[in-house]
Amino acid sequence: MALLQEWQSYKVLITTGILKDKSQLEIMTAMASGYDELHLLYPNLSLLSAIALTIPVSSVNCERDFSAMNRIKTDLRNRLQGNSLTACMKMSINGPQVKDLQYSRALEIFFSKPRRIACSDATCQLCH
Repeated sequence: MALLQEWQSYKVLITTGILKDKSQLEIMTAMASGYDELHLLYPNLSLLSAIALTIPVSSVNCERDFSAMNRIKTDLRNRLQGNSLTACMKMSINGPQVKDLQYSRALEIFFSKPRRIACSDATCQLCH
């Protein structure tokens, strides 16, 4: 009963009041905030907003992350752990497009550190 009463008043507020020009995310964040008067005016809706903001709407992100991990951590790279795996996954998920990667700059950075391996091209200016 209290939730329905809150809802009636809330509908008026979001259609004609101070929240009419705000996005859904902004409204829900304000509702879930314990430092806003909306939290006091609508305690039940505030609780629902807090729950809605913490529960993922779908499992797409989780599935995408596991797919990225499966692409990165292959049978040949099975010892990849911790920080290295996290860095590779962040690059795979959020990194630049492959077409935008500057391969020559990446090679310069790679071969600027002492390595036990080098490319087989003796005329290569990057690694020799």
